[in-house]
Amino acid sequence: QIVNRSGQDLDVPAVRIALKEDGSEVYSWLMEPTVQRVRAGETVGFRSAMASPRPGASQIALSLADRGDAGTGAR
Repeated sequence: QIVNRSGQDLDVPAVRIALKEDGSEVYSWLMEPTVQRVRAGETVGFRSAMASPRPGASQIALSLADRGDAGTGAR
């Protein structure tokens, strides 16, 4: 979930999802939530899945990113 804890409406960023193997990033993708803005105090849910993750990838990292950023794919 993305939570807006501020007192004002905010743009909703994209979520960068990265798979890691032994601490090293092996694949990543950008997920853009379906809403563009979130009101003050509201929460936006999101969901993403990967059909065939790399067998050795045992960790995941999430970060916020600008919508439309590149940098997706295998490492």
